[in-house]
Amino acid sequence: MSSPWGKIQKPEIPVSFAEIMSEDVARNLQNKENELHRKFLDIGKLDEAGPPILYDTQIDENIPDEVLKAISNDSIESDAAIAQMLQMQFDKEYDDTLKRKEQKLNGTSKVSISLENYKRAPHNFDFESDSEPEEIEDIQDRKDWDRFDTLQKVIDSIPGCGYKVQQNGTLITKHDLVNNGRKNACKLLSFPPEFQTGDGETFDLKLSNKVYNSLKKHSKKEQVRRYRIDTKKEDRATAEFGMDEYTRLLIYKMVNGGLLDSVNGVISIGKEAVIIHVDSNTDFPDVQEPLPKECVLKVFKTTLAEFKRRDQYIKDDHRFKDKIGKKTSKKNINVWVEKEMANLLRLQRVGIKCPKVITVKKHILLMSFIGEKNRPAPKLKDAIMSDADYSIAYEEVKC
Repeated sequence: MSSPWGKIQKPEIPVSFAEIMSEDVARNLQNKENELHRKFLDIGKLDEAGPPILYDTQIDENIPDEVLKAISNDSIESDAAIAQMLQMQFDKEYDDTLKRKEQKLNGTSKVSISLENYKRAPHNFDFESDSEPEEIEDIQDRKDWDRFDTLQKVIDSIPGCGYKVQQNGTLITKHDLVNNGRKNACKLLSFPPEFQTGDGETFDLKLSNKVYNSLKKHSKKEQVRRYRIDTKKEDRATAEFGMDEYTRLLIYKMVNGGLLDSVNGVISIGKEAVIIHVDSNTDFPDVQEPLPKECVLKVFKTTLAEFKRRDQYIKDDHRFKDKIGKKTSKKNINVWVEKEMANLLRLQRVGIKCPKVITVKKHILLMSFIGEKNRPAPKLKDAIMSDADYSIAYEEVKC
């Protein structure tokens, strides 16, 4: 459209506020891109002061200060080490989240829930370099497992002179009542496992010397009592099978001394003794006559459960009545073995057939074996004999 007054300018098209904001945002983003690109080019150039700085705290604001400090260290050149540090920081943040969750769940409740097993990172973190091992402390060495470990370190800190001056200027000696009481509490850990000491870790336990000595004395008494009960159980085996520890030792001495070659097994068990078949050493020198090959050991029971009135059979015997007195059953049994041996020798003198006595050791009587090929002769009640055989046997033993 023409006009005599001059050229008419076209009116500007109005721009919306949203378009203006979008242009400003695009312009700012482009400026930041240019700035970052320029800094990246500047960082790539070597500086006379040292190696280039690869990271800037203003650029990476989300990276923790500990990791940035470790990254800026010249000795760390491995990407794996940097990744481990970042992972440790992530684990620490995860553990902090668990800790807050644990506090929220527990609240003021008396029963608390622990999420310690679900944590990923240890309590302490070391971001030092691997090139300085003297600065890195082991986490396990740094940690006190319980209160007693801490107390033991305090007690051991007192030097050999017997006293120590603390930081506040006070003098503490090895005879201090508080430390001495705590030291006695630590000594409770050396008691036997069966001694119930309780949980002294949850509070500051202190024991005086008098209390500790009483507990120690009681612990030893209980331990002796337990061993005494076990000893009685072992002695009870003599009443059942006649083979307690002392009896086995005596038989071992017979074998080791050359009197016996082997111990075969039990033939019979009675209320007063156990009969064991053995093989003797026919070439044993310390005997007047050659020993029979097959012999028996008659082991008398020292702990009696069935035959308790043996003294009635000995007290009227003029040969042994002076040997019976206020003795233990183990000593009285030796007298009973002597009486048994004397009766067998008496039978031999009058010509009655009986086992031949070889020797006696405490409550063990070694005799000849009646039988052959490890098979004992049958007892009179089990023997199959005719009337004539019974008459002959009666005439042999008739007085």
